[in-house]
Amino acid sequence: MKILSRLGFCAAMLVLAACEQNVVGAFSADGNIETARMAGPPTQPFDAALQQEYLVVAEREVAEADWEHGDLFARKAIAAGSGEAVAPEDVGNWTLPADKAEELSASRDLLVGALDGGGREIAPDAAAAAQANFDCWVQEQETRNEGHQEGDIAFCRSAFWDNLAIVQTAIAPKPEPEPEPVMAPAPEPVARDYLVYFDFDSDAVRADAASILDRVAEAMNEVGSSSVTLVGHTDTMGSAEYNQILSVERAKSVADYLKGLGITRGISTSGVGQTDLRVPTPDEVAEQENRNVQITIN
Repeated sequence: MKILSRLGFCAAMLVLAACEQNVVGAFSADGNIETARMAGPPTQPFDAALQQEYLVVAEREVAEADWEHGDLFARKAIAAGSGEAVAPEDVGNWTLPADKAEELSASRDLLVGALDGGGREIAPDAAAAAQANFDCWVQEQETRNEGHQEGDIAFCRSAFWDNLAIVQTAIAPKPEPEPEPVMAPAPEPVARDYLVYFDFDSDAVRADAASILDRVAEAMNEVGSSSVTLVGHTDTMGSAEYNQILSVERAKSVADYLKGLGITRGISTSGVGQTDLRVPTPDEVAEQENRNVQITIN
């Protein structure tokens, strides 16, 4: 009887100790959750988001009467709210199946790489959600704890990957913008007015004039012109009557050259002698600028 009484007493004491532990755990978790709720938001967006994400996980765990992990996440929420550097859970600190530990370790490496690669600054909300859901995934996956709750594991795992993808996309190098297309400058309009010069008292086409007349023929073909006007001029050396004849002969010499280039129709020739001078001069002045034929493509 004494033995049975002692066994009963011991059993009762164990139950009481367990109850006290649960009460203490619940009190600690609830107190830390309340502390996390009342804490002012930190200045850094990532810390503020992480504080709220851990608080959500803590409240969810407490709602399931998991005081231990509710308290864990509440304390992480408080740390984040204080601006402390809070790292994702170390997989080695948890009791996990070997295959799950390997997957979680690789996932943690990706998470840390994204966080350290600018994720905290560039995508603070998604980065915080990815970290909190990773910790949730680890905790739910633990063998001694809740490794059998497939729905909770799937929820935390899926939320982790969704948010990590957002962070990875945000920090990925952006392609260089395509350079603005450089518009080719508009082609210069084809010239329609030309001038060729002659030697004193001559109507022969000079070499420099010939190269210009070659261009005149090309320009007529480019613009599709079928007519050209040639007006001869002279300087004031000699009589006005002689100069009138010479100016016409100069226009005809240009016409003949163009005909030799295939311009056989639409050529109008005339001469104005020593009138309408390019450079006004007195009589009997030999001026090169006035010995010319003006060419106009119509």
